[in-house]
Amino acid sequence: MAGWIKLHRKILDNPIFLKPDLYQLFSYCLLRANHNETKIIWNGKEEILEKGCFITGRKIIAKETKQGESAIYKRLKVLENLNMISLKSNNKFSVVKVLNYSVYQGEEIDKEQPSNNKVTTKEQQSNTDKKVKNDKNVKKDIYGEKVHLSESEYAKLIVQHGEPETKQMISILDNWYLTKGKPPNKSDYHTMVGVGWVLKRFKEDQQKQSGNNDPASKPPSDKYDKFYL
Repeated sequence: MAGWIKLHRKILDNPIFLKPDLYQLFSYCLLRANHNETKIIWNGKEEILEKGCFITGRKIIAKETKQGESAIYKRLKVLENLNMISLKSNNKFSVVKVLNYSVYQGEEIDKEQPSNNKVTTKEQQSNTDKKVKNDKNVKKDIYGEKVHLSESEYAKLIVQHGEPETKQMISILDNWYLTKGKPPNKSDYHTMVGVGWVLKRFKEDQQKQSGNNDPASKPPSDKYDKFYL
């Protein structure tokens, strides 16, 4: 396969960058995606295969990436939950679509970028306001008893921490909801990433389980009260 693709530096900020197999799979999707519309036969009918799409199957991807078939399926679903790709399948093959393909390849930027290569403060604020509004409108599902996360947030947590670890952190936050009866002053997702208190609590519990029983390292029972309203 000839040609090349563009790779934006923002990929460094994406959680999949720290997951080699997942990053390889998304890079593979970018490389395999067609850069022009193509006509195909789908379920006996002619359809247009959009730019950014390609036809494949798990066996093909597994062979070309040297990853297991079952792992390929799970990782494709993670990418789908992260809104990075979409999947459309029948009993023979699948169509993978790289979402925002034109943005990844810089085509929309090239078209819309002003000649002086500057964005006004007003435009930046407008984009920020839209993002905040959209974030508030994202549907949240309930995990455990009380924890609210979107599918995308849950997928990101699994990518960053692993599924068993994510479930343990959800359990920690669940227990706080049940005992304190009030929500954290940040979103449930943000308590489990970065400097979030649930993530800190989880790491402390892991240290205790690994044999660190130094009394000086044990936090007081009200240590996390400050994180609540």
